[in-house]
Amino acid sequence: MSRRATHIMELLGQEPEDGWSATELAEATGQKDKSVCRSLRALERRGLAQRTGNRRWRITDAGREALNAPGGFVLKRSRPRKAALCFTGTLQSRLWRAMRMTKKFSVDDLVLRAAGGNEANPRNSASRYLNALERAGYVVRLSSSAPHKPRWVLVRDTGAIPPTIRTGRRVYDHNTGEEYRWTG
Repeated sequence: MSRRATHIMELLGQEPEDGWSATELAEATGQKDKSVCRSLRALERRGLAQRTGNRRWRITDAGREALNAPGGFVLKRSRPRKAALCFTGTLQSRLWRAMRMTKKFSVDDLVLRAAGGNEANPRNSASRYLNALERAGYVVRLSSSAPHKPRWVLVRDTGAIPPTIRTGRRVYDHNTGEEYRWTG
């Protein structure tokens, strides 16, 4: 998006007296109307462009400063894109949601709340996920629990997107962008 927005900002900087319409910008840049509108909204959110009353666009003073900045203008994402949609509906996402809601749990508690009925072995999957989260420091096994039915407590709740297990004894947290490794 940054190259598209940069080209649009440069055109807005040479604005005609009455500004630019989205269609005119699309024709001038060779982009689709939808892409131009998306870029214009992003520029507007950052205060670099503004819409006039007659559905035309103008550059703001902040936009002019950004264009004339020593390093040039490049529009970057305002926040990292999260992959939340990739994880909705998975057993791990449901297990993570159940952990966040209950705070203290056993494998059976999680399976009862999170299993959808279409998993081959939800108890085994939940145990593996819990063990990986325990090694990465997300959950801690309670010492007072019975040895045949251990219980855990969630100690690192970083957000709605579930941490994922990666090969090589690693857990990646999509909420923080950090990766946790363990040995042994």
